[in-house]
Amino acid sequence: MFAFLGTVLTEEKSRLMLLYSLAILLVWFGAMNMAGPGAMILERWLAGHVFLEPLTSHSREIAFVLGLLEVAAAGLLAGRGRFHNQWLGAMVAVSISIFSLTLFFTNPVWIEALGGFPAIGSGQGLLKYVAILGAALLLVSPVLAKKLDWPVERMESAGRGLMLAGLVLVLVWIGGMKFTMVEAQGIDPLLQTSPFFSWMTEAFTVRGASRIVGVVEIITVVLLLCYRWSSTLFLVGGLLAVITFLSTLSFLVTLPGWDRAGFPLIGSTGHFLLKDLVLLAATLHLMARRLVR
Repeated sequence: MFAFLGTVLTEEKSRLMLLYSLAILLVWFGAMNMAGPGAMILERWLAGHVFLEPLTSHSREIAFVLGLLEVAAAGLLAGRGRFHNQWLGAMVAVSISIFSLTLFFTNPVWIEALGGFPAIGSGQGLLKYVAILGAALLLVSPVLAKKLDWPVERMESAGRGLMLAGLVLVLVWIGGMKFTMVEAQGIDPLLQTSPFFSWMTEAFTVRGASRIVGVVEIITVVLLLCYRWSSTLFLVGGLLAVITFLSTLSFLVTLPGWDRAGFPLIGSTGHFLLKDLVLLAATLHLMARRLVR
């Protein structure tokens, strides 16, 4: 099975998947920021920020400028001719990812009702920026390594390491949260509205279904951690991660999480789910890399 997968999933193809998934994420988020829903999400983050709270009244203007930057970056990543500059587009993604990760230290992202850290609330979406940062760093490595006079292999390895760390962090942390009632109630609307998963809550109750999902995610983490020691175990974990991210992306279709204006405007839940497009591509790239070693 893995031999066949190796003929289909090449490293070059997986790298293109990373590029286009990142471009799709940027252009979609950029459109949201310019259209309105993204501005409301940004306003909530600014309002809770230790240092940037005074900028809340200018959230729409800031969101519009950020949206323009994201759309331009997507064009530079996936465009052609003079509109193609992977280096600049990826650097925008690197900058956005780094800034987003700083929000862990400036905003209330923990669930106080569960005692705060490590019970993660709104920071779940921020966790995904570790893998997104790794993907962007991998794409920018050829140019950045040359500018810094570093070995490109070392920088690409750092990008892959961040992608793997990001996948592990997301799955183990959010998987662990699945054992809490707060998280079970949070994913209940996702399961209930899905024709693929609605049976789980009927068969196992809301909390039981949540725990099953959590167990699968933690098993996936254990297998992914075998990246350097066992290709077979890692690839099994990769397949589980692929199924997980395809499942979460399917909720974009089944969950009534669109903005009231409809497609393609998505709310905060849609923003959270859409990032899994890059995590899916990151998983496939790591699998492709392991298949050739």
